[in-house]
Amino acid sequence: MSRDAREEILPHRIKAKVFFSAPVDLEEITLVFNQWIREQRLDGHLLIDIADYRHVPGGPGVVLVGHEADIAIDLGDGRPGLAYIRKRSWPDADRPDGDPLRLRIRTVLGWLVRVAAELRSPTDGSEIWIWFQDRLFLRQRDQTPALVEAVRFELGLLGREGLDVSALEADSRRAVGVSARFWGDGGSAAQLLPLLAAPPPEDQRPAPDQD
Repeated sequence: MSRDAREEILPHRIKAKVFFSAPVDLEEITLVFNQWIREQRLDGHLLIDIADYRHVPGGPGVVLVGHEADIAIDLGDGRPGLAYIRKRSWPDADRPDGDPLRLRIRTVLGWLVRVAAELRSPTDGSEIWIWFQDRLFLRQRDQTPALVEAVRFELGLLGREGLDVSALEADSRRAVGVSARFWGDGGSAAQLLPLLAAPPPEDQRPAPDQD
């Protein structure tokens, strides 16, 4: 399959969220986000501005807007948390090896825990929600089972026991969502960083596309 053909069938906006294990100070985090913009703190990301939606009940909260991705203190779903939303400049565009969907999921998960480690926010690493925000496109093609399996595959490479992955309740007004939970003590999201940063074992890498 050509690169252009792959792009046409892949989700282009993926959001991953990990929940806070304790209250956070939004004013303090806003100051940190401003510092990140001044220092351009995240490699491979052009950080542009801050959008404040704290006046919106259950809204996106405080958003650090970037060219490649947004980072949000997300107050939605009745559970505040840290979210990383990738929008463009996917690194898999230059990687002909492996499954491009899984590579995109791995990219988002990896950056989510990197941001959590950098922010030093109190997060619960036992549960991650992921949304694929091209909702009409994905539902028309009934891609939800494939998305669930791709998330299960990537998180399964972490080697932690008790992984449960399932689709979130279907709602045509929202993105296609997947919930992943590690039963037991998950620690913080930042503790997943060494596992996500490590390459998959050779015998578990997805086979290259032969088309």
